[in-house]
Amino acid sequence: MSQAIRAFVIMAMVPLAIVGPLASVLAGQSINPLTLNPPPAVPPYTCMGTGGGAICEKDIPPAPYGPSDNQIFCGTGTNAFDTFDSGVESEKVTRYYDANLNLVRRVTIFDDDGQWSNAVTGVSVPYEQHQIITDVLGVPGDLSTITETTTGVNRFVLPHEELLLLDNGRVTTDPSGDITFASARHDILAGSLGDTAALQKLCAALGAS
Repeated sequence: MSQAIRAFVIMAMVPLAIVGPLASVLAGQSINPLTLNPPPAVPPYTCMGTGGGAICEKDIPPAPYGPSDNQIFCGTGTNAFDTFDSGVESEKVTRYYDANLNLVRRVTIFDDDGQWSNAVTGVSVPYEQHQIITDVLGVPGDLSTITETTTGVNRFVLPHEELLLLDNGRVTTDPSGDITFASARHDILAGSLGDTAALQKLCAALGAS
């Protein structure tokens, strides 16, 4: 499962009366990412001024990843095995800054064609995933105040067979990472929290007994 890298860098001290008009003056023009609070953690981003602040965008083309350890186990006793994730993923990330050039919102559109595999036998099950992750900062520029909402779908289906596992709908977490809202069906989330029944069909397809 893919994890976002978060960094916090304090921008140089500039009076707000100067910074606000600067964003307006630079509307439609390129902005140095290092002048933003916090600046994008991983280049390359394209950052432009807007009438009310700045916007930065980054496209990550499809690229292979994994196998990475899910830390989710199937089976019991001596027949238990770990599961691994691999596939091809792409991302589009957009960051929105206010008139003081402080980050206020971040949106990541994530697409993945992958598979989970039995770490012992190599047996695998394919999945497709499309998610939109929206981070809203309670305090502009302060990444510790993020409320995160994830929407979309993740489906594990064997060819010509029934649905094995589904994550869809919406999940919202508060700045401490606690889930404050969840709708629809979330098998992977339930499995990661210890509900083995949610993963039963997938584990059986991977060879659990």
